[in-house]
Amino acid sequence: MQPTSRTEVTRAQPEQLQTDWTFPAIYFATASSLQSLPSFRHVSREKLSQAAMDMTIVALGIRTGYLFDAFAIRDKRRSLKEVLVECLNSLRKGIPQFAAIVLLHEAAFEQLFFVNVHRLHQRHTEVARNVPTSTGAAGPVPLVTFIQLGSSNTEIYPPPPQLLPLFADILSQLDREAVLPLEVSLSVDTQDMGTMVAFAACVLDFPVAYDPTYSGPFLAGVPLDVYECTLELDDPRSAGLPEKHVMLKFSCPHSVAESTAELHAEAVIRTLKARFEGGLAESGYPGRMVVRHSMETLDRVAL
Repeated sequence: MQPTSRTEVTRAQPEQLQTDWTFPAIYFATASSLQSLPSFRHVSREKLSQAAMDMTIVALGIRTGYLFDAFAIRDKRRSLKEVLVECLNSLRKGIPQFAAIVLLHEAAFEQLFFVNVHRLHQRHTEVARNVPTSTGAAGPVPLVTFIQLGSSNTEIYPPPPQLLPLFADILSQLDREAVLPLEVSLSVDTQDMGTMVAFAACVLDFPVAYDPTYSGPFLAGVPLDVYECTLELDDPRSAGLPEKHVMLKFSCPHSVAESTAELHAEAVIRTLKARFEGGLAESGYPGRMVVRHSMETLDRVAL
């Protein structure tokens, strides 16, 4: 893995950032930057607004990362990765909170993540708590639970063996750079889908991370606990932000949740509120996060 693009913006620590950049201010500046890019001219304002919200959430450190999947581009001269690198470079120059954001590019499965480097360090520490010690004992109750999806069984399992090395490789590359690169390319074996799926779940701050050991379909006909975290404005008429925004959505097999205390619905909801509500309040978001829990059974689950 090699850093491939650089900018002259220096690394910033959270305490160095200006205090007048509230959630609405960063959102409006981000949305304006996205709208100004020629490659995004065909994209609807609604989709640009969705992307700006998710990027603002990551820039403020409320969430570790965002998988860019809001829309595709029609620009045949440049790739989406090239356009997003240009976008991030522009955002870094205008909004100090983006100084700690990098674009992670995973080529095997063509995934692009905007990631907060400070939060990525924290997630690495949290994942390490899941790994049993030399005596066989695990650490405290984990903030992310790994569920291995086998062809005939679904059960809680330690993290995939290559997950921690992947985290460590990314962070060591970033930490040794005097200037934080704009983009970092990840090298993941196409046969090791489990590591990439689990890594994506960690970066997206899911309390549950799947580790598939076969090619699917996954969780077909399996009852699932489904959680959705939505940001909702207190007064939709005053802020100019989207009235509602789905920040996070994930699932957990109900059979696993039933036998695991930290995956009971009330425990998961507490975890989500503890993880996100403080950051939202500090950021100046003029609303609240609503967590909805439902039961669903699907033909298959996209990982």
